[in-house]
Amino acid sequence: MEPDQAQFDIGVVNQASTAKGVTDHNTSRSSALVRELRATFPEASIKDVTFSLNPNNELT
Repeated sequence: MEPDQAQFDIGVVNQASTAKGVTDHNTSRSSALVRELRATFPEASIKDVTFSLNPNNELT
């Protein structure tokens, strides 16, 4: 039997000096990525599942 599904975990990583800045940029880039994946694989089930925000003390 041939496989009929695959799972990929793809991430977007950003850095900014404020939480709002990185959140806005991440939202924009993630949305663009999901749009591109849906256009490339129209029959696939594309899910945007997880978002996390972590401080980077090296930027301050």
